[in-house]
Amino acid sequence: MVAVLSVMQAFGTSPDAVAQAPEEPASVVHDQDTLARVGGTAITVARFEASYVDALIRTGGNDTEAARRTHLETMIDTHLLAAEARGRGLADDEVSRAAYALEQDKAVGARFYETALLDALPPLTEAELRTIYAKSKQQVVLRHLLYPTEADARDAYQRLQAGADFVDLANACFDLAEYDSLAGYLGPVGYFQVDDAVAEAAFALDKGEVSGPVRSRYGWHILRAEEWILDPLLTRDEFVRKQDGLASKYRQRRRRLEGDRFVRAFMAERDVQVNADGLRMLSDAIARLSESADEPEPQPGALSGRELPPLDPDALRQQLTPETALLAYTWQGERRTFTAADYVRWLPELPPGEVRQRPAASVGRALRNEVFAREGRARGLAGDAVVQREVAYQMRGFLADRLRDSLRTHSTTPPDEAMIQALAERYGAGQRERLVADYWYVPFDTYEAAQAAQERLRTNPAVATEYDGYHAFTRTDVQQQPGWATSVAKAPLGEPIVLGRPDGSWAVLYVTRRSSEVLSVDEMRPYLEQVLRRFTAEVDLLKQLRAQTVIERNEALFEALMEHVDPAM
Repeated sequence: MVAVLSVMQAFGTSPDAVAQAPEEPASVVHDQDTLARVGGTAITVARFEASYVDALIRTGGNDTEAARRTHLETMIDTHLLAAEARGRGLADDEVSRAAYALEQDKAVGARFYETALLDALPPLTEAELRTIYAKSKQQVVLRHLLYPTEADARDAYQRLQAGADFVDLANACFDLAEYDSLAGYLGPVGYFQVDDAVAEAAFALDKGEVSGPVRSRYGWHILRAEEWILDPLLTRDEFVRKQDGLASKYRQRRRRLEGDRFVRAFMAERDVQVNADGLRMLSDAIARLSESADEPEPQPGALSGRELPPLDPDALRQQLTPETALLAYTWQGERRTFTAADYVRWLPELPPGEVRQRPAASVGRALRNEVFAREGRARGLAGDAVVQREVAYQMRGFLADRLRDSLRTHSTTPPDEAMIQALAERYGAGQRERLVADYWYVPFDTYEAAQAAQERLRTNPAVATEYDGYHAFTRTDVQQQPGWATSVAKAPLGEPIVLGRPDGSWAVLYVTRRSSEVLSVDEMRPYLEQVLRRFTAEVDLLKQLRAQTVIERNEALFEALMEHVDPAM
């Protein structure tokens, strides 16, 4: 299963002709080695590995050479589109300036957190360094399950203990359309290649052993060590050469693993006070939007995701009064207020599941981000080289996404047959099902009006036709109804429900019937054409950009990565 697809590869486009970097032997791989270069801008091993592993864990994809190559092409696409977006002036408007300010605050806060905690950690002993060196020469072949909550993970762990099959649970866990014997397979993993908590738990397992629930930034994992790959060659010279790098990486790991204690102590000094009314208003607004939010439209090559979709900041902003106080805190001797506007600004950086299910906790996380950024700026970290590199990297992704959105919104060229056939194959024509439903809805300006109508319609649904704005649909493909798909798919049959709409209005929805139908290629064609029409402008632009840009790939270095040489060194 491919974790992430380049748009070009998703539609079967032929690879571009590019300059190849010299293919010298690469027996040792370093973080800052250049894996590819796009018009003079480097994609380092460190950036590739971090981005790739993040995508692999989030999607449940398998670590294969094809997946790695495709992910590298996706990163190349991002570099090309970001440069084009700058050329079109998208980096200079108010939207991008606001995004830059947020990315800088995020990076400054992260850098303060890193440096402040690292300064407080004791130095490593030589014995500890020797243990770390030995682990860096090993790899554990991992398979994992991933759940959004600890309760889900513990339930799965108990089922495993009772004899459930790990692969069966992995297929269910990642919601795979077809049974995959490699479900949850991550492949050989180095000590410094994955999330810190995952690495520490994995390297404590014996072959065949299963871990209890392990929390990472992605959710809750259960790990199984399939095999161990050991490098028996441990030398004094190599240890001396690598010990400084090992010490630096392990200090950063300790910083991340021990960070909770640091955060609690730091935030305790801020004397945070909660505004219960403000938090209640925010929680109610999030609940309303969560009930009405639809899943994003499927993207070509995208896998079925497990993450809850993020809330739209603009939609949430419309539900709130910006000046509403959520928290009060002390910083540099002054009492300050953290408002609803401050929270919405940080919303894109907050875990969607936490926002929806534990909004109070997400407010605390947003405040922590705000205070760390303030402290970092006060210490002059905005000019730090690490901060500047991180902001540049994040802004490339932001600008590329802005241009993608613009291209997809205004794309009108119909797709060619090759694109249709390629996407039909990926979407499983002849196997894929569509959800067909009969339903109606009635719009309202206020929640009170919608609630009153709900009570009336619960008794007599036939009077729905008497309301202004009544819309009815018969045998409608649910995925073809933007803004309604998720609600129609999940609503109880024969029961009117009240929904909040993204524009701040309300509606009563009533679903009469739902059924699944298997689609043939011809039946899928109108849907595929509709989806692909959004991407033709993007595909055409990327063809042009690839033709006029020098793109170098270090094939020898890529092959070294495929041999699982530890990139941490």
